[in-house]
Amino acid sequence: MIQFILLFCGFCATIQLAAQSLKGYVITYPEERPLSGVNLSADGKIARSQSDGGFWFRGMRGAGEEINIAFTTSEDYKPAYSRYPVSATLRTDDTAERNPFRLVLCLRGNCPADQIIKRGKANLNQQLNDISQKIDELPAGSQQRAMLEDSIATLVQRLTEKETLLREISEQVVRTRFNNTDPLVEKAISYLEAFQPDSAIWVLQKAKVTEDLKAILDEEAKLQAKQAALAEEKAKKITAQMTLARSFALEYQLDSAIAAYEIAILADTTQHENVYDYAEFLKDIKAYKKAIYWLTKVTQNDEEVWRQGNAFLMIGDLYKELGDFDAATNAFEKYREVCQRDYSKQYAEDYYKNTLAISYERIGTMYQAQGKFDSALVYFVERSRLGKELYADNPKSESLKNGLAISY
Repeated sequence: MIQFILLFCGFCATIQLAAQSLKGYVITYPEERPLSGVNLSADGKIARSQSDGGFWFRGMRGAGEEINIAFTTSEDYKPAYSRYPVSATLRTDDTAERNPFRLVLCLRGNCPADQIIKRGKANLNQQLNDISQKIDELPAGSQQRAMLEDSIATLVQRLTEKETLLREISEQVVRTRFNNTDPLVEKAISYLEAFQPDSAIWVLQKAKVTEDLKAILDEEAKLQAKQAALAEEKAKKITAQMTLARSFALEYQLDSAIAAYEIAILADTTQHENVYDYAEFLKDIKAYKKAIYWLTKVTQNDEEVWRQGNAFLMIGDLYKELGDFDAATNAFEKYREVCQRDYSKQYAEDYYKNTLAISYERIGTMYQAQGKFDSALVYFVERSRLGKELYADNPKSESLKNGLAISY
């Protein structure tokens, strides 16, 4: 039994809760027929290719993790690609079903790299024979004969130097065979497969590949410049639109303000500070549910942790106003987690200590409102402890003194 170890690695991605899979087919090259009876193993799981060459690993670890795939065959098969590792992507079951992986194998000695190198050597030998015949026809010691003898050494060295390139070409030959590619590329590759690089050059140059690519790059550069200019102008207009929204709000033209805010926000949903400002406005006009909707987007998408924390705090306050104490408690707990994370990193900073104290106070208040006095006491004790520390550091602060008094 012949065994190979292949490294499969997926795209780097956030670990997903859904189980990952790898579905694929084992196919032979160059016959392009399914190969059954191939034993495969990965991460403690095993599979065997069926009559259609298909195999399926289910319940794998999260996408993006590297897994080793081993396969054994009864004959001397190896991967048709010349470079390693062969890569594949773990997917969810339904995506794996739609996007199966192809494991292309070839018999040793009959793989693309073997065939191309064989043709290359045959081509070289033909050139060497032709040169040798010319050398034999020339008088010994002549300058032309010496030049031809030097060219023989050059040809031999050239094939050795190009063996890596030939293996790369062989990989492209296989990928071209199994993937939808440009007919022009297919034609050029067919010439390379036959070791006729001069014909491949002629085909590609005749099609003006280089000129077309340069034209595309020029057009792409123009588009990028235009996009950059548009992005700059768009940012200015969004700022102006937000100013309009705030102006409507000052005039208490609420419907116009809401419409203006949402146009600005939807123009660029990555500007989370605008979303936060809009939510503040909605809170002020007591549109609590709408404010919660937009604040939730801040907690999900904003990379600024402090703004996520403030959003959770505001969501908790809004749910409290709505009388949904369970949802409020949950939001305040998430606010506490953010505050705890910041406080753990910078515990000497009074600001982070104070925000953590606020989170304890909010949660304790919610438990108290629900009659869960034992739970409320736990948080009030923590609030009091932090309050004492803050007041000790700032004995002249009236606000901290009042906050400490309230905690008692």
